[in-house]
Parts: sequence; C-alpha cells; structure tokens
Amino acid sequence: MWSLLKNTAIYWNRDPWRLSAIIAYYAILSLPGLLVVIIGMLSYFWGGDNIEGQVYEEIHSTMGQATADSVASIFSMASMNQTSWVTAVIGIGALLFGATGVFYHLQISINSIWELRSDPKGGILRYLIDRTKSFGFVLVISFLLLISFVFSALLAALKGYITDVSHFV
Repeated sequence: MWSLLKNTAIYWNRDPWRLSAIIAYYAILSLPGLLVVIIGMLSYFWGGDNIEGQVYEEIHSTMGQATADSVASIFSMASMNQTSWVTAVIGIGALLFGATGVFYHLQISINSIWELRSDPKGGILRYLIDRTKSFGFVLVISFLLLISFVFSALLAALKGYITDVSHFV
C-alpha cells in the first residue's frame, strides 16, 4: 500500500501540475476568441443581439459588471465590419486557431499524462486532423449553448405564463 501511495504522489507531481497550468493559461488567453467564435456561430441561428444580450446577462450575474463590460467591448470590437476581406479572413483564421488551441492542448496533455504516443509519421496531416477535431469541439459547445438558450427561453416563457395565470387565481 505504501508503495502505491508513494508512486501515485510521484506521478501526480510530475506532469499534471505543469500541464494543467499550460491549459489554464491557454484557456484564459483564448477565451475571448472562443467566445467570439461561439457567439458568431450561435448568432447565425438565433440572432446576434439575443445571443450577445444573453451572454452579457449570464456573465454579469456570475462574474460581475466589470467582466461583463469587458466581454461586451470584445463583442462590439469583433462586430465592427470596416476591414477588407483579406484582413477578415486572416482575423477569422487567427481566431479559430486560438479558439481551437485549448482543446488541442488538452488532447496533448491527456496524451502525455496517459503516456500515449501519436504516430510520428502523421506530420502536418495529423496536426490538421487534430485541429479539425478541436473545431468540432467548438461546434459541439456552440450547439449545447444554443440548446441551453432555447431551454432558458422556454423556461422564461413558462415562468411568464405561470405568473400571469397566478394573478388571475
């Protein structure tokens, strides 16, 4: 038993702290880009002002006014459309690269912790496949967020209905 606990402590202190710090740092730096990408995707289906307002309210209620104002300024700067198409394409590419980076580095960290080795012959193709999978994770998060907004809207409508009915009773 003592040997098991000792080995667990040694392995725990070896990789996870460093890798979790890398992921946390990367997540903090790419979170604004990830939010812009997710909001952009959700705006396509739901409507830009609804999504931005909902996200602003959620951030305001959980993190406070200053953080919500910072996120609102990020959205307003991202929605300014006074650039050329070349600048827009480069900006969108950089944004997607940063937004998918969190999931890409999470995959690398988990592979390192579990001592999995990827195929060294993969090269650029393996890298592109991994980034595409990471973009898929962004799409899944966008879909889940969209479903969450739909349920929130349904619950708000139900609350309004119950409030109206209770006033008559």
